[in-house]
Amino acid sequence: PYRAVSLAEAGVACAPADLLRELSDAVARNLDLWRAGEGFSDIRSAWLAGAYGLGKLLEARTPSGSANGVFETIDGRGRLVLATQSGKLMIEAADVFPIAANASPAAGIRT
Repeated sequence: PYRAVSLAEAGVACAPADLLRELSDAVARNLDLWRAGEGFSDIRSAWLAGAYGLGKLLEARTPSGSANGVFETIDGRGRLVLATQSGKLMIEAADVFPIAANASPAAGIRT
């Protein structure tokens, strides 16, 4: 649904060496923050601050089926929490897609 865009096409002027340095520094900072899982709550908070679709209707597809619901949060164990018609659903791994704003959340869980 989204086409690939180069940094230059997006209006970002950056030499490859500068990009690599910034990327490397960011990875190092996040590895320090992670601390073998001890820093997960900090990473979770930072991730949620920029999460796309928080509070919006999503579809989560798993090998056993799919579920539609409102993206509430990522819980303390790293699971996606969807509010569905049948209650909260915690999903450990899924391919997640936005659902059009005019779609009905009534679809609930499908298998």
